[in-house]
Amino acid sequence: MAVARINPGLVPLAWVDNRAVYFLASKVGTEMTTAQRREKSGEQSAVPCPGIAAEYQRYMGGVDRHDQLRLQSYSMQLAARFPKYYKSLFIGLVHMAVVNAYIVHSHMWEKQRMKKLSHNVFLARLHKQLIRQTETAFTQTTGASPATTVVPEQGVPVHGGYALVQTADTRVNNGVQRLRQRQCKVCTCYKPEGKRRGGH
Repeated sequence: MAVARINPGLVPLAWVDNRAVYFLASKVGTEMTTAQRREKSGEQSAVPCPGIAAEYQRYMGGVDRHDQLRLQSYSMQLAARFPKYYKSLFIGLVHMAVVNAYIVHSHMWEKQRMKKLSHNVFLARLHKQLIRQTETAFTQTTGASPATTVVPEQGVPVHGGYALVQTADTRVNNGVQRLRQRQCKVCTCYKPEGKRRGGH
């Protein structure tokens, strides 16, 4: 354990359990206490540890679970790479809002004693609901300024259904010309069951 001279309230600490664990925190006690650990046999055992490790184990479970849902299960933030960092940050904030919505959904359904949806099913339903939104859902009239109509890009229908269109783009792979395959979350939702991914 070490204490910063410039800021005595900042404590860097190394604790060796199965491997070295490093902490950097403030306003946390460094006195020794115990934490519960599950052994390979499934039994719980008390392990001596510094107070900062016990505080982390007590309060950080929800944050770790949130990161698992956001980064490991159909992560929008990891699905694409952007040269500008703020674009990836924006996608991360959107996905964080989606994870929070799933947490609220799970809490409310358990409170009503109903079987909650799995994370994957919840995402699929949310995607379909967002795809069905039309221009009128995003147009708001206020007294200060008149409503403006957004002109959609050519080829993207604002009203009506969604149709899969086979593209004619090709690529050369090992001397063989093949159809270019693209990944699209919208096409994934509307893809017929049993159909393999194609160049749509």
